Amino acid sequence: MKMKTEYMFSLKFLVIFALVCAGLQMSGTQVAQATTCGFGSDIGGGQCRGYLTSGTSQTSPADWNNSDNTIEAIGGGGSGKATAGAGSSAVGGGGGEWREISNFSVATPGTTPFNYTIGAGGAAVFDSGGGGTAGNAGTPTTFNTNSLIANPGLGGPKPGINGGAGGSGGTGTLGHNGGDGGSNTASIFIAAMGGGGAGGSTGAGSNGIT
Repeated sequence: MKMKTEYMFSLKFLVIFALVCAGLQMSGTQVAQATTCGFGSDIGGGQCRGYLTSGTSQTSPADWNNSDNTIEAIGGGGSGKATAGAGSSAVGGGGGEWREISNFSVATPGTTPFNYTIGAGGAAVFDSGGGGTAGNAGTPTTFNTNSLIANPGLGGPKPGINGGAGGSGGTGTLGHNGGDGGSNTASIFIAAMGGGGAGGSTGAGSNGIT
């Protein structure tokens, strides 16, 4: 049996881990069998996936394969700029970027921990004075400190009518930027501009609606 392990580190608030096990082949015939997961649950096709929603450390599975694994991450999104009236324009926050690394090696599977940080979205803001309040940037999602960094989207800026920039410039083998927050080109004071979409494995995030 060939063992393949894959970890995915996800979304603004989720870390996703997956263990992948190839099927057993005998005499050229594919034999179906249940997958035993070192972490998470069987999702079909010889794959297992588990979710971490908090914490900063997780012990590696005993069947972790140093030569055949993938880890993905998405940074947190930024919050939009708020406005209460004349003198400012509401704009959207940027989406977090997606990053990936492969074949991450641990010293002792089953003993060595994975260390990580889970990116969070930027805190929402409120404006009561009419001059506008800039949004907040999200926070990055990281794995093994600098081995994988998915940068966050930025908050909607003040001043200006352009949305917050999508996350970009992280570390990893592959990456797709987050989309920019929606701009307020019409300078409508009390209007909701769309936030930028997060990057993903198939491409960059979409820009927010203006």
